[in-house]
Amino acid sequence: NSYQINSTDFDSGWDYSYHHNMFDNILNIYLDLNNVASHINAYSQGYSFVTGPINYMESHDENRLVYQATEFQNQTFEEAYNRSKLAATILFTGHGVPMIYSGQELGQSAPSRDSGGSPIQQPIQWDNLENSLVQELNNHYKTLIDLRNTTSVLKEPPLEIKYLDNNYKCLIYWRADQDEKVIVAINFDTEQKSLDLEFPNSGDWTEVVNDTQISIDSNWYGEFSLAPLSSYVFVPSSDQCNQGDLNSDVTINIVDVIALVNIVLSDDTPNDFQACAGDLSGDGIINIIDIIALVNIILSQ
Repeated sequence: NSYQINSTDFDSGWDYSYHHNMFDNILNIYLDLNNVASHINAYSQGYSFVTGPINYMESHDENRLVYQATEFQNQTFEEAYNRSKLAATILFTGHGVPMIYSGQELGQSAPSRDSGGSPIQQPIQWDNLENSLVQELNNHYKTLIDLRNTTSVLKEPPLEIKYLDNNYKCLIYWRADQDEKVIVAINFDTEQKSLDLEFPNSGDWTEVVNDTQISIDSNWYGEFSLAPLSSYVFVPSSDQCNQGDLNSDVTINIVDVIALVNIVLSDDTPNDFQACAGDLSGDGIINIIDIIALVNIILSQ
């Protein structure tokens, strides 16, 4: 209840709506990507701040996602695990505070209650890790948790839907500000798809889910192939930057000079991106020499 969170001193509250809508979309009980886009945005759900909802895919009150997929949706174990990976990607890259129910990251498969309606105790199914599919799922959770912990923009307001097509069953959104950029592309279909992916800038990008790299000369990667029931999370490769392009708009102009002057005048330590883009002299520090170098680059264009 977003109103209760907004109107009290509580920081967050469990979002029942998120669970049921996302659960049904992930399992393809129905698919409405407008609904998905609405629920990954805390403001669209009525919250005054992005940490208002505590979002979850599984809880002790409901059947596990893998169990629901295999027992009631007639999906294979492989498809169920792929859908669980999709759920994890969305959970950790959208607004809200992500919560996981113990064993979810191990593909726990069990009903929540017995035939009499009593809750069923669920010891963690450690033996699941003997299955390669579960190992992939577990590593997927580890990757996304690490990304969430180390990327500030995933805990902040920026969120922009860049592509949404219910017929094509694909969704692309950005979590990006001036310092950090995360690009998320998801294929909800059981068929392979191809899309032109838009990026904030050219250069080298790392896809963290599959640990692969791409390099683009413009803001677009043409006809990127998305495997069935797959997600892709791109971040700028840490070892590259466009020197002089302080605001990452793929253009070097007076705006970048102003940004560089502000860095020099500030007492704050430049972040990694600023240190790379602003150190035009290559001496490891940002000072007036770099400002002069940047001005000369602009004048020579």
